Amino acid sequence: MKLIIDAGNTNIKIGYYKNNVQINFVNFPKENIEKVSLPKINEKVSFVAIGSVIPSFNRIISKKIFKEYKIKPIIISNKMFSKHFNLKKFNLNEIGTDILGLALYLKNNHKKAMAISFGTATFSVAVNNRQIYGVIIAPAFLSAFDNLNKLTELTRTNNFNVNKKLHNQFKFGNNTAEALAAGINHLSKGFIDNMYDYAKNEIKLNKLYICGGKSKEMHFLNSKEYSKKIITLSDPVIQGYYYLIKSL
Repeated sequence: MKLIIDAGNTNIKIGYYKNNVQINFVNFPKENIEKVSLPKINEKVSFVAIGSVIPSFNRIISKKIFKEYKIKPIIISNKMFSKHFNLKKFNLNEIGTDILGLALYLKNNHKKAMAISFGTATFSVAVNNRQIYGVIIAPAFLSAFDNLNKLTELTRTNNFNVNKKLHNQFKFGNNTAEALAAGINHLSKGFIDNMYDYAKNEIKLNKLYICGGKSKEMHFLNSKEYSKKIITLSDPVIQGYYYLIKSL
């Protein structure tokens, strides 16, 4: 059994692999790491790798894994990806490991493609085999609205983003929740449309993939407008890390 861990800014994701197949998956907020009980495994865990965007958190997650499975994890470094990409133009201290994991997933599965990840931060990466064109990073739209709620009383509302009736809200709102939902949907849709047009016109890419926890709230992606040009991915970063580990 091999464990591949994606330690993000908000959540910890763990993929459990047996015979090159993911047989289990766990996702929990990183603040709960001391309390959460990881799955009990009958088979011996032979390997654990952690891809992390929060180096200061590596010791905590490593301690948790050792306590649960009695094995010391290895930390995935950005240099490890040099086997798969030409990274000379990048400062490896400034690029997120999760970005490289997503890039490797794209390379292995689609060769030439672009993906947008909507998570704690929003980022886009495009690849063409061994070439990574670069990265575009934007503030997470939902986080920006959370900050807005802290600054002004007039926009405060209770978890408008979890109301599924508002996931397709684009019209002018008649109350705070509708107005906020319309704002975030327009921002998200505009970012996706802009990135698609840019990639298609500037670097001749016509494959766009969407991932990240926040993308699950973008129901407009299921419309006919997007069904032909966009594919939603499930946890491609962990799969990219797994490809990397298999190649070492």
